[in-house]
Amino acid sequence: MKAVDALARRFERVDGDAARERRKAERRFRGLRVGNLGLLVAHDCSGELIEDAQVHPLPGAPPWCRGLINLRGRLLPAFDLHEPLGLTRFRAQRQWWLALGTGDDAFAFPIDALPVSLVADESAAVEVTVVPQSVRPHTPASYRIGGELWLEFRHRDFIRALCASSGPCS
Repeated sequence: MKAVDALARRFERVDGDAARERRKAERRFRGLRVGNLGLLVAHDCSGELIEDAQVHPLPGAPPWCRGLINLRGRLLPAFDLHEPLGLTRFRAQRQWWLALGTGDDAFAFPIDALPVSLVADESAAVEVTVVPQSVRPHTPASYRIGGELWLEFRHRDFIRALCASSGPCS
């Protein structure tokens, strides 16, 4: 195509309102694997991947509270969610820990696969009845994305409830 012909072409603008509505209906998540459970946390939730974290145990802590991780001078509580969720741990060659949250709400937990970026819309929403009882109150929605089941996970609420049921843990 000649440059003159290309410049003479007319382009139609995509309907801005329709595109905005479509983006509004879509929700971006970070997909995490803990055992065989796929958990979704808000994509804009502050997080950092930690490889080979050194966890310092806390005497007298509940078994799922592994201790503290020193992340650049900041101590984060390290919780292993496999036990309270009743999940099998997959033995990966590498152990990744994910630090989520900021300030006093920050904590770290091991994940069984690297996080993935996922988008869900209303058409992906499904009703699920086989959610573990311990996590059910903290999973307001579930989605089928790429043929896999993912549960929206309110991680802060879950950790607060877990700590409240076991006494002080952070």
